[in-house]
Amino acid sequence: MFLENLAWVCLLSIGILVYTGWFSQLERKLEVDSKRICLSIMSMVVVFHTDPIPIMPMIHIHLFFVAILIVHMYFSFRLEGNALFFVRMVPIFLGGLCFYFDHFLYLDLSWKIFLFFMLPAFIFMPLQTGISLCTGLIVMYHLLTIAFHFGAANPMIIGDLWMRETMIKLLVALFISIYISDEAKRWISKRVVKMTG
Repeated sequence: MFLENLAWVCLLSIGILVYTGWFSQLERKLEVDSKRICLSIMSMVVVFHTDPIPIMPMIHIHLFFVAILIVHMYFSFRLEGNALFFVRMVPIFLGGLCFYFDHFLYLDLSWKIFLFFMLPAFIFMPLQTGISLCTGLIVMYHLLTIAFHFGAANPMIIGDLWMRETMIKLLVALFISIYISDEAKRWISKRVVKMTG
C-alpha cells in the first residue's frame, strides 16, 4: 500500500510541476501543448486507483493500461520509416528477453534491462521515440507474463499494480532526465560563452 501511494503521489507531483512550468522544453520536444500533457498526467492520477473492468469472467483490464497503450500508439504512429519499424520490433525483442530472464533462467535481470535501455532511450533518442520504445517494452513484457500465467490468478488483471508502478517509475525517470539534461546543456552553453567571450 505504501509503494502504491508513493507512486500515486509521484505522478501527481509530476503533473503539478508540468503545470507550473518546470519542464518548459517538454512542449517543444513532444510537439504537444503543455496543458494537454498536464491533462494526460492528471487523467492517469485519476484512473490509477480505479477498479479493473471485467471484460470476461477470467480477465479484467485496468484503465491505466488502456491509457499507457493509447500513449504508446499516439507517439508510435507519429513516427515514419525506420523509426516506426524500430519502435515496433525492439519492444517485442526486449520484452521477450526480460520475460525469458525472469521465467526461464530465473535471473533477476529484467530491471537491469529496463534501466540500461530506458535511460539511454531518453538521453540519446528523440523523446517521442524513447516514450514509444519504453511504453511498448513494458506493455509487451506485461502481456507475455499474463499469457504465461494465464489461469493462475482468478481473475487475471491486465494492468496490475506492478505494471502501473513500473510505468510511474518510468515517468519519474523521464522527467528527471529531461530536467537534468536541459540544465546541463544550459550550464555548458554558459561556460562555452564565457570561455569564448
